Amino acid sequence: MHAPGWFLNTIALAATTYATIGMVMAVFDEVKGASVLLFVCALVAFASGIWYGLKYRKLFYLSIIPLSIIIILSAFFLRMSDDGSMLLFVCMFIIAG
Repeated sequence: MHAPGWFLNTIALAATTYATIGMVMAVFDEVKGASVLLFVCALVAFASGIWYGLKYRKLFYLSIIPLSIIIILSAFFLRMSDDGSMLLFVCMFIIAG
């Protein structure tokens, strides 16, 4: 019995969204205890998603995971500095990504 493709894509989108929101909250949060566990879980999930996308040639996985990484890196850059030049850099980073 095989699961339909739309269902697997929806589950992958939900998991990636949850990981992205959690990582962005971890970037802006001061508590670092659960952040390490979330980072490790997200890293394993992203790596396995990229592997699955490359192995089975699924473009959906190869597009949502880099988008999530761009969002997480943008949050990290904004956490470092929130002045105008960093905002311009983040905007250019998002456009280039």
